[in-house]
Amino acid sequence: MKKYLLPCLFLLFPLALAAQEEAMSVYKDFYNNVKSVVSFVWDGHTNIVTLDIDNENFDVVAVNDQMQMAWRSTFAGYVLKTARFKDKIVAIAATEHSTFKGAGNTYIAYLIDPANGKQLAQKEIYHGDENYVEIPEIFTGEGGFVKLCVRQTTFQRKMHVALPGIFALFSMGKYAREFNETRELDVVTLGDKLEPAMIKLPIASGSLVNWCANKQGDLFIAWFNGPSIEVYKYPAGSSSPAKQLNADVSFVPNDRTDVSEEFLMQPSSVHPDVVYYGTSYSTEHENAELGVGKLDFASGKKLFVTETFDRDHVKALEKSFVKINKKADDCDLGARKGLHIRYLAEVNGTVIATVTSRHFESSSYGSWDCENSVLVNGYDENLATRFQQILPANYKYPNRFLPVAYHIAKNKMYVISNEKSGLTTVTGIYGCLDLASGTWEKMLALSKKHISDPDYSDGAAAMWFADSFAVAYIARKTLRPNSFDIVLQQNAY
Repeated sequence: MKKYLLPCLFLLFPLALAAQEEAMSVYKDFYNNVKSVVSFVWDGHTNIVTLDIDNENFDVVAVNDQMQMAWRSTFAGYVLKTARFKDKIVAIAATEHSTFKGAGNTYIAYLIDPANGKQLAQKEIYHGDENYVEIPEIFTGEGGFVKLCVRQTTFQRKMHVALPGIFALFSMGKYAREFNETRELDVVTLGDKLEPAMIKLPIASGSLVNWCANKQGDLFIAWFNGPSIEVYKYPAGSSSPAKQLNADVSFVPNDRTDVSEEFLMQPSSVHPDVVYYGTSYSTEHENAELGVGKLDFASGKKLFVTETFDRDHVKALEKSFVKINKKADDCDLGARKGLHIRYLAEVNGTVIATVTSRHFESSSYGSWDCENSVLVNGYDENLATRFQQILPANYKYPNRFLPVAYHIAKNKMYVISNEKSGLTTVTGIYGCLDLASGTWEKMLALSKKHISDPDYSDGAAAMWFADSFAVAYIARKTLRPNSFDIVLQQNAY
């Protein structure tokens, strides 16, 4: 496997960094007692927010740039995704959900009018085998189509009890193997009125690692046929692959290793035959390593570059960081072994990969999921390094990791995460990265005025408008730890 060590480009900030900035406004009690929240941009003045209420019903809400609800609608089901579908909104949900078995394998789709939230159509689009766990993925390109892609595992959909000692280790390996095995692979494409058209794809050797779809609706599917990762391209609507290429990285097969968590894929926004991939793994010297690759299915050409996070390299990265202020001035990439790829994107020929380190902590106060600073790598189309920058995030949250918010518009990348300052105060960290120059255009600690100190920002629910953005802070319920309230904070770019 041919590797190239990535050079580090340490660029100074072009503008002075703000210490802290007052929010434009704060809206308390935006929503109470929700289980999850996610949003997407509809246009420069409106975002569409989806909230899981009780695993049986979900709300879809239109929020405008004045922080007002333009409309709110409630639908039945355990929501999987809402997205743009041409000039409408589509929502896909499982018909039932259980604490022990997870979501069921029957899926319904709703077509929603973006002007008023009214339901235009509803249809059952897939009915799977309820005896096995299925993993659904939903691809929409940029709103031009809807593809529900379902992988049926050999893992039975029932309660599983691990036995003690060596039997537990055996059962864990058995369960992991069954979860990674594939019985069926179905792709359902929806028509304008939600009419489903299904095709079955062939099952390759090994386990399905990941898949994605480009704007044209072509599918790229990666299979781990240890030690190789084989990537196939399926033209839109076809059940036969047009071509297959191997990624330039190898993994040692292991029943307990889930390669899909370490292998991300992103189709090119410009070239329909190109897909990028990012992966992270441990080297023989037990250092974490990042690999970023490019596969061109038209020419058959491949590129692959790596970055090894040994002690000296991590120290150099941390030393290069320009501090913000005394309240949020620590750059800490965390434990080297915990560094893994978290996000992969491509826009206008710039490939972006972010890396963070995660770990767990336990104390008399409970268990905490911890995440450190965000390393942002930028590459050109030939995977030469254009920039490396760091957002100084550092937080602990009970029993789950919080998504970092990423938004790319007008050749700028916006990032929001959390920074722990003091014993109880959590501050939002916001940065605007100019992708043309590769430098931070702005970075600041968000105000917590009128927001409780222990409230965290949830990146999945960040809202992005033409002239402002909104951070969704979540407050956990003491008596209902799986539910939280939401406070919105509006900020200027």
